[in-house]
Amino acid sequence: MFISGGENIFPEEIEKALLKINGIEQAVVVPKEDKEFGHRPVAFLKFSNPLSKQEIIRCLQADLPSFKIPIVFYPWPPQIEFNLKVPRKEFLNIKIF
Repeated sequence: MFISGGENIFPEEIEKALLKINGIEQAVVVPKEDKEFGHRPVAFLKFSNPLSKQEIIRCLQADLPSFKIPIVFYPWPPQIEFNLKVPRKEFLNIKIF
Protein backbone atom coordinates (compact mmCIF):
# COMPACT_ATOMS: atom_id res chain seq x y z
CA MET A 1 0.00 0.00 0.00
CA PHE A 2 1.08 3.58 -0.62
CA ILE A 3 -0.58 6.97 -0.11
CA SER A 4 -1.46 9.34 -2.94
CA GLY A 5 -2.96 12.69 -2.04
CA GLY A 6 -4.14 11.33 1.30
CA GLU A 7 -5.81 8.27 -0.27
CA ASN A 8 -4.69 4.69 0.35
CA ILE A 9 -3.71 2.93 -2.86
CA PHE A 10 -3.50 -0.85 -3.01
CA PRO A 11 -1.56 -1.87 -6.16
CA GLU A 12 -3.27 -5.27 -6.25
CA GLU A 13 -6.67 -3.62 -6.73
CA ILE A 14 -5.41 -1.70 -9.76
CA GLU A 15 -3.63 -4.77 -11.16
CA LYS A 16 -6.84 -6.79 -10.87
CA ALA A 17 -8.72 -4.13 -12.86
CA LEU A 18 -5.95 -4.02 -15.48
CA LEU A 19 -5.97 -7.79 -15.92
CA LYS A 20 -9.69 -7.71 -16.68
CA ILE A 21 -8.90 -5.75 -19.84
CA ASN A 22 -8.74 -7.92 -22.95
CA GLY A 23 -5.21 -7.73 -24.32
CA ILE A 24 -3.32 -7.27 -21.04
CA GLU A 25 -1.46 -10.42 -19.95
CA GLN A 26 0.50 -9.13 -16.97
CA ALA A 27 0.38 -5.97 -14.88
CA VAL A 28 2.38 -4.55 -11.99
CA VAL A 29 1.57 -1.25 -10.31
CA VAL A 30 4.15 0.64 -8.27
CA PRO A 31 4.28 4.11 -6.71
CA LYS A 32 6.15 6.94 -8.41
CA GLU A 33 7.18 9.94 -6.30
CA ASP A 34 5.14 13.06 -6.97
CA LYS A 35 5.69 16.54 -5.50
CA GLU A 36 1.99 17.35 -5.28
CA PHE A 37 0.48 14.01 -4.19
CA GLY A 38 3.41 12.25 -2.50
CA HIS A 39 3.12 9.25 -4.84
CA ARG A 40 1.11 8.36 -7.93
CA PRO A 41 0.46 4.92 -9.40
CA VAL A 42 2.26 3.83 -12.56
CA ALA A 43 1.80 0.49 -14.33
CA PHE A 44 4.05 -1.90 -16.20
CA LEU A 45 2.08 -3.93 -18.72
CA LYS A 46 2.66 -6.97 -20.90
CA PHE A 47 0.25 -7.12 -23.83
CA SER A 48 -1.10 -9.91 -25.97
CA ASN A 49 -2.76 -7.22 -28.13
CA PRO A 50 -1.50 -3.62 -28.12
CA LEU A 51 -3.81 -1.06 -26.54
CA SER A 52 -3.62 2.72 -26.44
CA LYS A 53 -3.39 4.65 -23.18
CA GLN A 54 -6.85 6.06 -23.89
CA GLU A 55 -8.34 2.57 -24.31
CA ILE A 56 -6.81 1.39 -21.04
CA ILE A 57 -8.01 4.47 -19.13
CA ARG A 58 -11.52 4.12 -20.57
CA CYS A 59 -11.70 0.52 -19.36
CA LEU A 60 -10.33 1.36 -15.91
CA GLN A 61 -12.81 4.19 -15.37
CA ALA A 62 -15.57 1.58 -15.06
CA ASP A 63 -13.86 -0.01 -12.02
CA LEU A 64 -11.64 2.61 -10.38
CA PRO A 65 -11.85 6.20 -9.15
CA SER A 66 -9.63 8.59 -11.08
CA PHE A 67 -6.95 8.85 -8.36
CA LYS A 68 -6.29 5.10 -8.69
CA ILE A 69 -5.81 5.13 -12.46
CA PRO A 70 -2.10 4.99 -13.29
CA ILE A 71 -0.63 8.18 -14.69
CA VAL A 72 1.81 6.28 -16.96
CA PHE A 73 1.72 2.86 -18.62
CA TYR A 74 5.19 1.45 -19.26
CA PRO A 75 5.94 -1.62 -21.39
CA TRP A 76 6.89 -4.75 -19.51
CA PRO A 77 10.71 -4.83 -19.14
CA PRO A 78 12.15 -7.88 -20.92
CA GLN A 79 14.70 -8.47 -18.15
CA ILE A 80 12.00 -9.19 -15.54
CA GLU A 81 10.51 -12.64 -15.35
CA PHE A 82 7.07 -13.01 -13.79
CA ASN A 83 6.49 -16.02 -11.60
CA LEU A 84 3.77 -16.53 -9.02
CA LYS A 85 4.96 -13.62 -6.87
CA VAL A 86 4.96 -10.07 -8.23
CA PRO A 87 8.58 -8.80 -8.21
CA ARG A 88 7.63 -5.23 -7.17
CA LYS A 89 11.11 -4.32 -5.90
CA GLU A 90 12.60 -5.09 -9.32
CA PHE A 91 10.17 -2.63 -10.93
CA LEU A 92 11.04 0.08 -8.42
CA ASN A 93 14.70 -0.26 -9.42
CA ILE A 94 14.11 0.34 -13.14
CA LYS A 95 15.84 3.55 -14.22
CA ILE A 96 12.73 5.28 -15.59
CA PHE A 97 12.07 6.88 -12.23
